[in-house]
Amino acid sequence: MVHHEHILVAEFPDHEEARAVSHTLKSEGIDLGDVAVHGSAWLDTVDPGGTRTKPQAALLGAFIGGLTMAILAAFIGIVTVPHEGSGTDVTFHIFFAAFMGCLFGAIFGATLGWVYDTIALSDHMPDWVPTEYGDDMRAGKFLLMVHGDDSTLARVRRRVEAARPLSLRLHE
Repeated sequence: MVHHEHILVAEFPDHEEARAVSHTLKSEGIDLGDVAVHGSAWLDTVDPGGTRTKPQAALLGAFIGGLTMAILAAFIGIVTVPHEGSGTDVTFHIFFAAFMGCLFGAIFGATLGWVYDTIALSDHMPDWVPTEYGDDMRAGKFLLMVHGDDSTLARVRRRVEAARPLSLRLHE
């Protein structure tokens, strides 16, 4: 028997409804790697579990990058500073190195978090989505997209229909 992958797209009026269905599918054993919730302008796009927006991914990247680079720069400052100077000069050198490391690490981490999230989430958005659903998404509606074979999507369809989406379509 040949299994074909399809995409079921349900349109919801708000993020919370789409996210609730996403979590219901997870609780029923649907792999969240096959589920995505998309909103307008990628800023509203969330990960398959519906738990992180792109700005949150950038903030997380900034925090991790800043902290890591501050520690690394402070260590380098301790190792490279001449220990013969006055205590104030040595302390300033170490703190300045940590501050600059934190600043550049945060910028790099935020950029990396934003880009990574875009790449990871773009796997769930086929090329036809912006053209077919773009106006609805710009109007504030959210798409719940589920990838799967015929039997999985039949089970998913029943659950999604029970949530009463604005529209429901199967793309083959």
